[in-house]
Amino acid sequence: MGCDTFVREKRTFCGDNYMEVDLYNMTGRQVAVTRRSRAKRHTESSPKQKNLNDKKSKRYFLQLLNCNFRDGDYHITCTYNRENLPENEDIAAKEVRRYIRRICDHARRTGLPRPKYVIVTSVVNSKTGEPCRVHHHIVLSCSGISREVIEDLWRKPRRAGEVRGKKIGRCNCDVIDGSGESALVPLATYLCRQGSASKRWTASVGLVKPYYKLSDDKYSRENLRRFATERCGDRAFWEKKYPGWVITSIDFGIKCEYSDVSGWGVYLQMRRADELERLAMKGKCTFERLRSAQDSCVGCPVFGVCRVKDKHV
Repeated sequence: MGCDTFVREKRTFCGDNYMEVDLYNMTGRQVAVTRRSRAKRHTESSPKQKNLNDKKSKRYFLQLLNCNFRDGDYHITCTYNRENLPENEDIAAKEVRRYIRRICDHARRTGLPRPKYVIVTSVVNSKTGEPCRVHHHIVLSCSGISREVIEDLWRKPRRAGEVRGKKIGRCNCDVIDGSGESALVPLATYLCRQGSASKRWTASVGLVKPYYKLSDDKYSRENLRRFATERCGDRAFWEKKYPGWVITSIDFGIKCEYSDVSGWGVYLQMRRADELERLAMKGKCTFERLRSAQDSCVGCPVFGVCRVKDKHV
């Protein structure tokens, strides 16, 4: 890498409680290229570029979910019985849009806010990659509508002589509950594998978009290399670098990768610290005590930490 190489910090904010941090090497030439107007493409993207685009698409999907959804919202799985199984993906997309319209109509009639949603139509097996029976995954935010109503609306419109329309298939509505950790990260990873090659997801209009901030003078190249090789799994180290934020999970919240082209890079997934974690950061409660408290308080609302302070502090 040339002498004009520097380390760029990119912080992507998704709502008030989730942030992603990217640390990577940049050159002055790369900055100049990104500022140019992009020429029209006439050639097919290389496999390496397609893989990069796929990673960026999955990252944006995760960011979009964290911007607009939270624990307590719904993850819905809709399947088809043999009678209503659609012939292709386009017919299935029309059917699920009609289902969403029924949910929105119910919210309007009952005076509730318009629901927000992201739809992923699955036509391939996430493990084998082979075609499977078409079904839908929906992440839905609709406070005030019960799970029973949502599951019951997965049916055909009522025809003449019918008291209720016929069921289209099975519908299972689960509450998103991280039991301490944010459940949106593993859920987004799972849903990305479910999407078709033509289009990964469909979203409602007006979703909040993530935004980012850049800094080019916070880290040196040597610091980035040393942190990536020596501090990759050090959760407390990175949390001290970003006060008020904590790593979402030691399993997938810190990633350090080396590239022959750009060198070392670090990727962090962080969320806003709660009250007990802020005490630990100020030295009023040790991180070891905090982690043990998180492990012992299974089922508590946020990060497995009991909200009764004097129980752990």
